[in-house]
Amino acid sequence: MKKIFIFCVAVLLLSGCQATNVPNSGTEDTSSVVNDGWINANNSSNSQNSSSVGDGLQNSTSNYIDQNNSSVPSVDNLGEDKTELDLSGFQRNMNINSLLRLPTACKTEKGYYLQNEGLLYFFDNELGRMIVVCGKPECSHNDVDCNAWINSKLLSYYDGKLYYVNGDAIHNSYKTLCSMNLDGTDHTDVQVIQISEPSWSVNCADPVFVNSTIYFMERDHSVYRVSLGQKVENAVKLIDGEPEDMHQTSEWKFWADGENAYAMNRYMDNNGDEHDSLYWLGENSANTRKIWSSSQIVSSTSDNASWYIMDGKLYYYASGNELWNIDLNSGNSEKISLSGNTNGGTAAFTDENIIILSANGREIMTFDFGGAKKANIDLSSIYQTYSDIVGSDLIFADGDSVFLLAYHKTFMSPSSALYQIDWVNGRFREVDTWPGAAVNFEPEDHEYWIQVG
Repeated sequence: MKKIFIFCVAVLLLSGCQATNVPNSGTEDTSSVVNDGWINANNSSNSQNSSSVGDGLQNSTSNYIDQNNSSVPSVDNLGEDKTELDLSGFQRNMNINSLLRLPTACKTEKGYYLQNEGLLYFFDNELGRMIVVCGKPECSHNDVDCNAWINSKLLSYYDGKLYYVNGDAIHNSYKTLCSMNLDGTDHTDVQVIQISEPSWSVNCADPVFVNSTIYFMERDHSVYRVSLGQKVENAVKLIDGEPEDMHQTSEWKFWADGENAYAMNRYMDNNGDEHDSLYWLGENSANTRKIWSSSQIVSSTSDNASWYIMDGKLYYYASGNELWNIDLNSGNSEKISLSGNTNGGTAAFTDENIIILSANGREIMTFDFGGAKKANIDLSSIYQTYSDIVGSDLIFADGDSVFLLAYHKTFMSPSSALYQIDWVNGRFREVDTWPGAAVNFEPEDHEYWIQVG
């Protein structure tokens, strides 16, 4: 199981840190890069957005960086994003597939906020730039005193504030819901969302914030809900904990669809097969119930299986060509035939489309929920640009864009390249201000450097 595997990597391989902030050493071929950073999938020059990237960066710098070179988004200067925005606190299309390097993201009226190695960044969609969310003069942006430090498994936008969860020493290691302004100021502790004593253990579900309610999991895998601003003593248990011997083979993920909240449990049976079970989360344990199992459609699931709940329907991508539409009210299931061979791979979703990354990481295919293919993007030039790319993850999708993280030298490497892919126009660009692009990583004796927190 992916989360268990990654946690084991974290425990066993932490001591092998050989990463420095210098340009990546991979062989780079920039012949197909056009002036604004966009690359056509067929490597031809793109006639759109032909403004100079130098001019764009200069203008951006004047807006966001003060005289002390402390980068901070200025709310007055940020452009408005006119696309529809979910303000409930839970943005389903912003759910992150990467577990380590980009663990959380959310969208505001001003743009995207992304987390890397514990620090929060603002992504300017027009300029394709990331800016650390800290305006402190001469801040080094590498410790807990930085305004951008959140080190969180939750990032939500609600009522004009960013919310995150931190369980560091400042909070006595108790997971605490905090809020902050969009420019990184006014960090405020809101409430503790942990009942049991802190300990070093695998917590297999990241909390979610939706409609002023927080859903969280304790280390015994019991599930609770608590209203925003309430003490944790008022939290209501929804699902009992699991036996300790199941903790290593069971992982959970929360979800919300309108007023409905869910929890998906992926577990391993006695034969070593994995399955998914979906629970509808009620007001209390009496009306919380299991409503679906993947065994209804497949004998076992795979690590690549992805899912998305929207308008009372569960879209379940089992891998390959298997996309299922399950009506959560009636329980009826319909298999959707995806046109063409999808060649395995992982998936990301929006409310209109499913985007699939091929098993070899060199192609992206976009389908609507009827199975019709809408686009096919060749990513081969990414591997030509950097000869040491070994694999990639779809991170999240929004509108016409999908974000992809490509790893240098080894999977989950701290040295990586972040790409924004415009699948409608058949082009993509590297986010050159992505922090992982400045890391030169040399794995030694299979010891990999990662951020844990």
